[in-house]
Amino acid sequence: MVPHGPGTEPTLHRDGIGERCHDRLMRGARLPAGWALEAIRNISGDREAMALDTERSVEWVAGPECRARIHPEIVLGFHGLCLVKPVNDEDWYMGSLNGDGSVDCWSAYSDLHEALRGL
Repeated sequence: MVPHGPGTEPTLHRDGIGERCHDRLMRGARLPAGWALEAIRNISGDREAMALDTERSVEWVAGPECRARIHPEIVLGFHGLCLVKPVNDEDWYMGSLNGDGSVDCWSAYSDLHEALRGL
């Protein structure tokens, strides 16, 4: 990440992310209450972990014919993986970040710390 200047949002430069997805990485992004980005990076082991924009399609994928939409409150990105906390739900869902910015989730955790360790 390269900061624009003091007190401004960082700009992200990452290979392998499509243009539409790249534009939505930080805009509208939130961290979980009580968590610092550095703590998330330390626990996950991913020094480039970041909060992502929630304006994206997120689905729980339990099988080829069983998909359910998730309305994200928080999305954390870890290279090709994401952790998603839905609105009005305390669980965290792990999934893959697709080239178009959408997320397909396949695993759920009751605790963020546990989810970060599961990456």
